[in-house]
Amino acid sequence: MLSCAEMPLLQFFPRRCALALTLSAAVLVSSARGAPIGALVVDRAWTRPAPAGANDAGYLTITNRGRSADVLLTVATPVAKVASIHESRMVGAVMTMRPLRFVAIAAGATVSLHPGGIHLMLEHLNRPLEAGAQVPAILTFARAGRVRIQLRIGAGPSGATMPGM
Repeated sequence: MLSCAEMPLLQFFPRRCALALTLSAAVLVSSARGAPIGALVVDRAWTRPAPAGANDAGYLTITNRGRSADVLLTVATPVAKVASIHESRMVGAVMTMRPLRFVAIAAGATVSLHPGGIHLMLEHLNRPLEAGAQVPAILTFARAGRVRIQLRIGAGPSGATMPGM
């Protein structure tokens, strides 16, 4: 069980922290087309094809239709030795990347994990990711709990590709 100190956004809202700690129901998401998880909708989950041993990134959109904020805390997948939340951004003329401890999703907001921004980092793939297949993953939220998703392997929702994570 997490403490309030381990959920940075919730430590500023003590009453909500107590409620968030009691809400740990597991919810299943069956496809990348968009499925509600309580007040959350996870949509457009995808990753690019990649060889075994490589690093890759996962992308998706999270919409919070509820009245309370939620926080994406972790990601896990059996296809990578390490899975985490990262952010890429330009600093001057250089693309940099850093791990994030969490991603906050405000009530009524949509957060996009996309190339060149926040993404799910999949390090040291255990197997090749082939176009047309899917990657199982589990997202853990402070309020919604563990959410199972499938990332479609392909060129992305728009069909466009971008260099970098």
